[in-house]
Amino acid sequence: ARQARQYQDSLLTMLSPESFEFRVEKAIQLMGEGRLDQAEPMLTNIFRKDLVPGTAGYAGITAILADLYRMKGDSRLESQYRIFSAIADIQAVVKENRSLTELAVSLYGEGQVERANNFIAYAMADANFFNARQRKIEIAKIYPIITRAYQIESKRQEENLRLFIWIISGISLLLAFAIFVVLNQKRKLSLAREYLQE
Repeated sequence: ARQARQYQDSLLTMLSPESFEFRVEKAIQLMGEGRLDQAEPMLTNIFRKDLVPGTAGYAGITAILADLYRMKGDSRLESQYRIFSAIADIQAVVKENRSLTELAVSLYGEGQVERANNFIAYAMADANFFNARQRKIEIAKIYPIITRAYQIESKRQEENLRLFIWIISGISLLLAFAIFVVLNQKRKLSLAREYLQE
C-alpha cells in the first residue's frame, strides 16, 4: 500500500493539475486517505462535465463514484452509480463486469435475489467466455451464495403457488357445494309452493 502511494504521488507530479488524469488520480488518492468530502465534488464535477455516457471512461468514473458512496454509507447513490457503470460497461463492450458483480452483491443484500442472480449469471458468462481468470475467481466466491439463495427463493415461491392453487381449489369446491345447496333448497321450495297451490 505504501509503495502504491509512492507511485501515485510520482504520477501526480508528472501530470498537469488541469488534466483529466490528474483529477481522477487525485480523487482516488483522497479517497484512499479517507477524505471523501474532498474527493466527492472532484468526481461529480468530472461526471457532469468530462464524460460521454456508454464509454469505458464513463463506466470507470461511475464505478469510482459508487465506491465512494459505499465508503460514505449511502447505498442509494452507490446503487445508482453502480447501475450507470454496469450499463456503460455493456454499451462499451467492456467485459470486466466489476460493476455488474458489485450490483448483484448489493441487490442480494437488499433481498432482490432474482435480479441479483440474473446479474451474477451474466457476469460469470462473460468471464467464462473471455476466460478472465481473475474475474472468474472473484465471481466464484459469491456466485454459489446468490444462486443458492435464488434456488431457495424459487422453491419457496413454487410452494406458495402450490398452496395458493390448493386454497383456490378448496374455495371453488366450497362455492360449488354452496351453489348446489342453494339450488337444491330452491327446488324444494318450488315443489313446496306447487304442493300448497294444489
